[in-house]
Amino acid sequence: LSISDGAILDMNYNRLLGISNNMAINVANFTFDKTPPSLSNFTFDRNSGQLVLTVSETVSSSSIDPAHFIIQSAMSVPLANTALYQSLTSTSTVLPNVGILQTIQLSTSDLNAIKTKLGLATSLSTTYLSFASSAIKDLRNNNATAVSQLNAIQAVGFLPDTTPPTLVSFSLLYGPNQIVLTFSETVNCSSLQPTFFTLVGGRTVPQLQNFTLTGASAISQGYSDVVNISLLIADVNGIKAIGTLGTSPLNTYMVFGAIAVNDTSGNPIAAIDVPNVVQAVLIGPDTVPPLLVSSTLNLSSDTLLLVFTETVSRSSFTVTQLSIQNAVTPTDSITLSGGTIPAGNNYQITIALSTTDLNNLKLRTTIATSSGNAYISFDSTLVTDIATNAISSVTGLPITTYIRDNVSPSLVGFDLVLDTL
Repeated sequence: LSISDGAILDMNYNRLLGISNNMAINVANFTFDKTPPSLSNFTFDRNSGQLVLTVSETVSSSSIDPAHFIIQSAMSVPLANTALYQSLTSTSTVLPNVGILQTIQLSTSDLNAIKTKLGLATSLSTTYLSFASSAIKDLRNNNATAVSQLNAIQAVGFLPDTTPPTLVSFSLLYGPNQIVLTFSETVNCSSLQPTFFTLVGGRTVPQLQNFTLTGASAISQGYSDVVNISLLIADVNGIKAIGTLGTSPLNTYMVFGAIAVNDTSGNPIAAIDVPNVVQAVLIGPDTVPPLLVSSTLNLSSDTLLLVFTETVSRSSFTVTQLSIQNAVTPTDSITLSGGTIPAGNNYQITIALSTTDLNNLKLRTTIATSSGNAYISFDSTLVTDIATNAISSVTGLPITTYIRDNVSPSLVGFDLVLDTL
């Protein structure tokens, strides 16, 4: 110890003789710091995801381990009820600092985990903190005084979440027929409105190739930053029918209206429209071949209607690959020689039968005179879906609906021959 002249006065105001630095006195007795640090108080900002700790003594941020902290909804919570508390993980970090104020920056995954539990850290009255003794060490490496989950410390300050969620990315998956939405934070899945979401083919205005969802067969339950929308088959077919939408990330973007979904604090997502669109990160390939669902032979309207499990490519349809026969193992059959089909991709194809094929059918007495002798066959070259998956071949499948010829014939013309022999 060194000391300046006069640093201390005695009772008669005599000045203490100074001790220079090079004559410093060695300590007679030294007691190491063995007092554990303790948490004086803390605040939580649900917007930024920051926990600000006030510690009883100076500590280094490097000696704080976020993985040993637990945020809980009350002073005492049953350990078996995990809905009432959330342990932080090592993905959260501590902002560099040496002092009594230390800031833990919660990771996105830790903050989202808290937001999945609706009664946790939503106000001062539901924000408590507990931690193990190894969560904090002072500069002498003394472990902190632990705070039990049965006697947690309540926050002295709380800022609510007022930030609306945003759509970070999405994928269109044709295998399970789903759209997978990834948001910036945990959202309330039950608040999602499928009909507010529209797929568009590009960033420019206007977009002719677009499709607005008409509903969903299912939506993820609960609370998460990732939401799966199971698409209606009609919507899947509608998207595929466009042909230039939803075939790659380059022609698959999303826009949506306001309040399409809310976060767990009730903040609605803000609407986005072109050109501020979100591009798909993945188009899950369609590897499932189309199948024939039903067929209708209508000899009154001279048509053959084929209904498939999904939209098929009109340009790939080959009418001459179709045969109509009288049984599963036929004794009589006709392969169509032609016919016309309407423009556009669709899951329903109506063939206007040619006059030649109609007359051939009507001439026969053993084929297509009733539902009992009307069958259809084709191979895999008949048609493909939009992803070029070839249809599964069919041999001797009964025509689903048979409509007999109810149209009376009419005289189209006649010839009068007056020549005599």
